[in-house]
Amino acid sequence: MAKILTMELFGSDWDTGIVLSNSAQRRDLMAAYGFAKAELCYSGFFPPLHRDETFFLVRSTREQTLRDLPNVMAGLREDGETPVLTTRAGSRNG
Repeated sequence: MAKILTMELFGSDWDTGIVLSNSAQRRDLMAAYGFAKAELCYSGFFPPLHRDETFFLVRSTREQTLRDLPNVMAGLREDGETPVLTTRAGSRNG
C-alpha cells in the first residue's frame, strides 16, 4: 500500500531501499518486497553492529512496481495472510 500511495500522492518514479546482504541474497524476500534490482552500495565497518557489513541498494522503477504488485499481493495471500478489512464503523472483515 505504501508503494501505491507514494506513486499516487507524490508521483514517484522509483521505489528504493537499503538492505543488508543476507536480505538481498534471498530471492523470496526480495520478491515479497517487490524490488526488481539489488546492487552493492557499501561494504565496510558498520558502527551500530560493531562489525563489517555489506549493504545493497534495492530499487524498482514505477513500471516494474506496477507490473509486479499483483504477484506480490497474491504471494502474501498464498503465505496464509488473510487481508483484514476495517469498515468505517470499525468492524473487522465486513
